[in-house]
Amino acid sequence: MNRLRYCGRCETASYCYKQCAQAHWPNHEIVCESIRKARDQALAAYEAQGGKRTDFNKSNQQFVNLFHAVPGLHTEIMLLAWKNRHHTPFMSASTLEGDVDGSRVRVQMMPGRFWDEDPRFIKEYSKDYREGLQKSFGDASFVPPR
Repeated sequence: MNRLRYCGRCETASYCYKQCAQAHWPNHEIVCESIRKARDQALAAYEAQGGKRTDFNKSNQQFVNLFHAVPGLHTEIMLLAWKNRHHTPFMSASTLEGDVDGSRVRVQMMPGRFWDEDPRFIKEYSKDYREGLQKSFGDASFVPPR
């Protein structure tokens, strides 16, 4: 198995091969800067809680692995995205602190029209990030898995 490679700018987007990163760059470039800013804020919060900078990516990967380990979660998200595809949804999954088995994972779907209207979304995501979402997902871009 090859080691994942991360975007050199935001250090968040991961790719299996350099070619994958290059192919994805036109889409990723739109949100890269806002992701970098969000990552910097998350890293600062992680360090403020006593975490080590060198452990930050590992901690994030463990968090992502938790979601992949929840039976049926990926399917639930894909079905929800497909069902609401005409609303250009923004989907997010989160869990409560201390959730070790995925039993408290929550999936949220927010229609695209709320990206610049809903106060919760505006408060949580910067204007640059919302604009990046609109550029990336302004048209339905869902592709079902093969």
